[in-house]
Amino acid sequence: MLQAGYRGLTNFVTEIRDCKTYESEKERVSKELEKVESVLSDTKSKQYDRIKSVLKLLYIQTLGYNISSFEKYCINMASSRNYLEKRAGYLTFPVFLNSETSFQDRIVGILQADIVSSDSNIKWLALSTLSDLAPTETVCKAIIDSVVPLLTQKSSRELCQRAFCCLSLLCWTELGWKFLTSQEASNLLQKFLGEKDPGLLTSLMSFLRQLISVAKDAGQLHLFTYVLTELFQVLTWLLSPSFEASSYSYYEIPCPFLLSDVWKLIGQFPASFVMEIDKHSRSPISNSFLKCLSYIQKGDISNRRNATFSISLEALKVVSKLPQSQDLFTHTLTVVMSLISEDVRPTTRYFVLRALKELSFLPETWTSIQRNFHILLPFAPSETECTIQDEPLWFDQSIELLSAVCNAHNVEQVIDHMLRITSLFSLSSSQQSLIMEKCLNITQSFLRDEEKLVAVVVVLSSVCQDVEELVKLLLTKLEISQSLRRKCFAKFYELLTRGVLLEAGLLHVLLLVFPTYPSHSYDVFHNAEDVVMLLYRQMRCHENLIDLQSCFLTFLMKWIQYFPETTDVVLKIFKRYATHQDLEVQNRACEYMRFISKVG
Repeated sequence: MLQAGYRGLTNFVTEIRDCKTYESEKERVSKELEKVESVLSDTKSKQYDRIKSVLKLLYIQTLGYNISSFEKYCINMASSRNYLEKRAGYLTFPVFLNSETSFQDRIVGILQADIVSSDSNIKWLALSTLSDLAPTETVCKAIIDSVVPLLTQKSSRELCQRAFCCLSLLCWTELGWKFLTSQEASNLLQKFLGEKDPGLLTSLMSFLRQLISVAKDAGQLHLFTYVLTELFQVLTWLLSPSFEASSYSYYEIPCPFLLSDVWKLIGQFPASFVMEIDKHSRSPISNSFLKCLSYIQKGDISNRRNATFSISLEALKVVSKLPQSQDLFTHTLTVVMSLISEDVRPTTRYFVLRALKELSFLPETWTSIQRNFHILLPFAPSETECTIQDEPLWFDQSIELLSAVCNAHNVEQVIDHMLRITSLFSLSSSQQSLIMEKCLNITQSFLRDEEKLVAVVVVLSSVCQDVEELVKLLLTKLEISQSLRRKCFAKFYELLTRGVLLEAGLLHVLLLVFPTYPSHSYDVFHNAEDVVMLLYRQMRCHENLIDLQSCFLTFLMKWIQYFPETTDVVLKIFKRYATHQDLEVQNRACEYMRFISKVG
């Protein structure tokens, strides 16, 4: 680390923070820049003062001031043979590389020279700095010319780990990608994937995740099938009895982070690619999966089991896409469900939810959910280890799982479960969007029961604020089904007349649906004025919801077009709204009154 006690720097920062105006700050900065230039231009100045001056420059730059005139001094610092001065100069590289200057080539040249330095500390510093720079063609050319040769030589693990970070930049430029898709890069990656060094492989996985992700987005994943072949070999090696690396084991699980990363990378490839490699693999992927699954069953309820969850889940994501035998998946379901009978911790039950989603294609999965609904879904109040912070994540996983297992045969039960879960939470906007999206998709795809549709509308509009899509669906269904209209308006009549305060979302639905089918509203309520007064009583309890109040005023204008006899009642309501606390509502009410007076 840089020296902690740069007193002059601390005093300068304090003085800047004490400035009351921009002019006083600018004056203080200008004075300090003159002092910094004096120190950096003096070849006899102390190392301590030079480093402190560079740090002041960086602070001044964060304030928005231009320090480009100091480039040559900072580059001279980076060229120093002294490690501390060099490191201080390196800190300024990102600032100057992001600007259009003639010093960029010199900066890259300094890094390239330090990469081949005999001093390992300077070499590591140069590699770390290079990996933090923006991926430009100049930087990528430097990586290909200087970093790649290091990897082809016999280098230490620490150096290779830093070099892999540099290689990640090659994914983002044309020159870099051309190299990564070359035979030279293929040979290099195969060489390191064949290394029996867990630490080195763990570092390599980070680069490969970036590489495979970019290749997948570019539609060039087929160029890296050799990586998939090597990953199978790494997987076989890690799970073989001959694997010996006690320092990389965690509760007797071999390299859990590496093992999880290998499965994640395999999962990035299409199932057809995985199947083709699996045909020629010495150990079938199903055996590797069962080996990983067995880690869950061994040992007590401890951190060991937590470490296996990520491995097993990533492995399950891969295997569930392959045409494996029904017995394999049934066995997996049995193992997963056995966890909740002995281990009710949040982490375990969260894993169970995610695993069941991957097994949603099994008929037995839905049966298991029904039998264990009270355990799988929200925590009971007596389970003190669950906090309110756990609920959002739990809610999302529960809804996603139920949506995944839904079909034409169980749609009504699934919706019942969803609505039940929804009633247990105070939903955030993102959760409202999720439950609305899933329920609408299920309703449109599978639901045929009209009474259930009405229940869905009532519950969703009671817990969600944005009901636009819900109203669109309801109006579409109402248009083609007269029986649904009768059931729907009968339910609305029941809700309005029982004297219970309705949620804003549900009131929005009523205000939009009633004017669309005024005759049905009249048939149910038998009195158009009753509809107005019942809704007005509800509105008085939601006076702070301006959008809802505006929607109500618009409803009243539409209502008197169909039922002129309600004009007097509506005018009285408009007069009350003319003194509303919100100016927009006042103006709208006054505008409507003037319009009615002019027309009438």
